[in-house]
Order: sequence, then C-alpha cells, then structure tokens
Amino acid sequence: MACKGVLNVLIQRILKIIRYGFILSLLFSGIGVVLLLGLWFIPKLSGIQYTEDKNWSTLYLITTGLDFAILQQINGFIQFMITFNYLSVPKSLSFI
Repeated sequence: MACKGVLNVLIQRILKIIRYGFILSLLFSGIGVVLLLGLWFIPKLSGIQYTEDKNWSTLYLITTGLDFAILQQINGFIQFMITFNYLSVPKSLSFI
C-alpha cells in the first residue's frame, strides 16, 4: 500500500510537470529562434554585399519560418489525428 501511495504521488507530480512542459518547450523554442536570428543569421545577412544574395537569404528565412510555423503544425495535427483514430478503433475491426 505504501508503495502504491508513493507511486501515485510521483505520477501526479510528473503529470503536473508535463502540463507545463508544452509551455516551456514553446518558450525555449522561441528563445532559440530569436537567438539564432539575432546572433547568427542577421549579422551574416548584414555582411552580404550583393542584393541577389540578400534576396535569396531573406527568401530562405521566410520559407524556413513558414515551414516551422505552419507546415510542421499541420503535419503534427494530421499525425495526431491518424494516431487518435487508430487507437479509437476497436481491436475487432482493426486490420493490424
């Protein structure tokens, strides 16, 4: 009984940490992107002398940002829905 109580308390604390994990991971990802842009990409971009290279670099930055902000979120949502639907199907109807 004591072991079950200790495990129950431990699981509750882990679940509380996991709830804040999404917010923390989003915060750390945002900080990482800002640091990457501020400390590496923008100084490199300002050192470029040719306008064609600046245009290409800016286009690359926009494309990468859109991929990270939109396309990866859509991909994650689709994967979630496929997994959720697979887990919701009764085993008697499953082909796998």
